[in-house]
Amino acid sequence: MAVMSIGPVQSFIAASRKTEDLWAGSYILSHLAAEALKSFPEDEFQAVSPKRPNDGATDIASLPNRILLVTQPESTFTAEQLAQKMRTVAKYVRFQFERICASAVEEAFERSAPFFDEFKQKAKHQAAAAIEVFWAIEPFHGEDGFDRAKAVLERRLASAKNDRVFGPDEQNGAICTVCGEREALWGRGGSWSKQLEQYGKRECFGDPVDREERDVSGSVRRVSRIREGECLCGVCLGKRMARNFYKREIPGFAFPSFPSTLDIAGGGTYVAFLMMDGDDMGGWFSGERRSRHPEPMSPIRWQTWVSDRLARYSRQRVDLIVRRFGGERAKTVYAGGDDVLAILPPERVLQVAGELRKTFGSADGLDPSATSSIALVIAHEKAPLSHVLKYLRQLEKRAKAYRSPDGRRHKDALAIAVMARSGEIHEAVVPWRLESGDWTVDRLNRWVDDLERHLSDTFYYRFAEAFMPLVGSSVSGMFRKSAGAGRIRPTGDRVRDDDLMRTELERLIRRSLKTGETSVDAGRYAEELVELHADMSSTIEWLHLISILTFIRRIRKKQKGGSAEHVV
Repeated sequence: MAVMSIGPVQSFIAASRKTEDLWAGSYILSHLAAEALKSFPEDEFQAVSPKRPNDGATDIASLPNRILLVTQPESTFTAEQLAQKMRTVAKYVRFQFERICASAVEEAFERSAPFFDEFKQKAKHQAAAAIEVFWAIEPFHGEDGFDRAKAVLERRLASAKNDRVFGPDEQNGAICTVCGEREALWGRGGSWSKQLEQYGKRECFGDPVDREERDVSGSVRRVSRIREGECLCGVCLGKRMARNFYKREIPGFAFPSFPSTLDIAGGGTYVAFLMMDGDDMGGWFSGERRSRHPEPMSPIRWQTWVSDRLARYSRQRVDLIVRRFGGERAKTVYAGGDDVLAILPPERVLQVAGELRKTFGSADGLDPSATSSIALVIAHEKAPLSHVLKYLRQLEKRAKAYRSPDGRRHKDALAIAVMARSGEIHEAVVPWRLESGDWTVDRLNRWVDDLERHLSDTFYYRFAEAFMPLVGSSVSGMFRKSAGAGRIRPTGDRVRDDDLMRTELERLIRRSLKTGETSVDAGRYAEELVELHADMSSTIEWLHLISILTFIRRIRKKQKGGSAEHVV
């Protein structure tokens, strides 16, 4: 058997200044995985994971960066021949990425430019150094030896990654303004401005035809693909121009540029980012879950069954859910196996997140016993994309680390945050299911609707004023910034008197009802809020959650023509 890993993943995708960069980072890695898979013909190799993709153009990255193969029974490959095959494919993957980055230079500059050949060579060199391809092989005999051989294979791959060689990378010029790591192909200053004006193609450097963005004054303006002041390395230029490459290389690929955060915000100033990751996937792929499954399967059959289920979910369900529940402005960036990344209108985030989680743990997903954790970040559309993505990953880890106060449930959680333009972050983590078995997200959605229809705008302020003194704080002291990082995290303790909370909540809800409102059962709402509080880590975080729901309610109201957005 053989395994191949193509990367880096997180740093490669996170080095993004525009949503097009974010899309391209994901799509390029998926494309390289697809090219690697094509190099292992089906008559000689069985793709255990992932399932081989169907032919046809798509602009959604759908393949994970890791490939597991076994040779077909009739294959005559020796261990030496298989190792040579892996080396050849690894070299081919690197070559493909070099092609993408060299092509980007051709797309951006006139061939008559005196620096044209130098830029192409530097872009190819940077591409070769940036892409990482690791592989390992391990022989096995019969189904009984598969699990043991796979465990050895994983250790071999980890060892290969630990033995990577870092070559010298001499840098003499400006640093890339996107990744901040590699030397930019061009610099700033008068002489470079003149050369870019003379030799840079107008569709890249001059014509403001790419998309709309909002400048620092709040005005909307059209911008070119490479903005004034940007200096890109060969890798980041390759990502920026990747769509042109794929339009030439993939028949039927005619997809427009990825919409900007301004486009997705739809006239508002906030946009939402969603990241999902399956829980305990190591247990699913290691075969640990196989003994609990009602259908007996051999080790290889189990691995392919898991891969097939994940492929069906990611390729047939995810984008359908994102578009159906997120609306026409919602966009899937990546859907590979159990991993999902999407950008959404903030008023629709709870619906999309809920449907993705419910479907993943169903007959249409991996399995009814499967769970996943999701992070949602609602950020200002001008927030630096790389910062938002970094925080989104941190928040996903918080969801993965969830443990109920009674210690009986862990993971399978939703972490949600609002990043205000002022720098404040309201953050909360809740389980997908409450102790009663109800879906938490269904209640959250209903509460947002009822906040809009039945309760006054002052509800949250009254709510916070009543409960902050109970945890030894005040509304103004509700948040504190973490030292050095500018983070704002929940502090404080828990209110442990449920009867007191229930009575006070019911009183506050009755006081906040709109004039003439009689349809709300204040007692039921109070009971539901107390139940939610019991599953959260602190009363402050519970208050954060109500603040976030109030914020989503205001965004929904604005979309319907109501008041402006702001964070409470």
